[in-house]
Amino acid sequence: MATMYNPTHPGRILRQYLGELRVGEAAARLRIARTTLSRVLNGKAGISADMALRVAEATGTEATLWMDLQTQFDLWQASRRKRAKIRPFAPERRAQAMANIVGIWKDRPEFADVEGYVRNLRGGKRIASSQIG
Repeated sequence: MATMYNPTHPGRILRQYLGELRVGEAAARLRIARTTLSRVLNGKAGISADMALRVAEATGTEATLWMDLQTQFDLWQASRRKRAKIRPFAPERRAQAMANIVGIWKDRPEFADVEGYVRNLRGGKRIASSQIG
């Protein structure tokens, strides 16, 4: 997922989608409180997973679309705030963590190539899976 430059809050996008539909009517169709929807539409609250599922069903879109929009917005906002300097983990620990993740999710195709993940973590240097753990 590519990071957008100053992305729009997904509530504003939903507001445009609703057009002339009143907030109360939209909230009733989504089966949520009017104030809850109003906070989302005004950018005062984010779109939760539950809200994304409701909005997706009501709009004929995918819930992941709304979650991705919210994630982009949240990441942009967080990146603009001052943060403490973070010290990276040792590359060996990152490799071990990745191996653990792959072990847990070994049936998922995106985690099939542990050596590729480790190679990327190590900056392209190939290491054997026996070195992982």
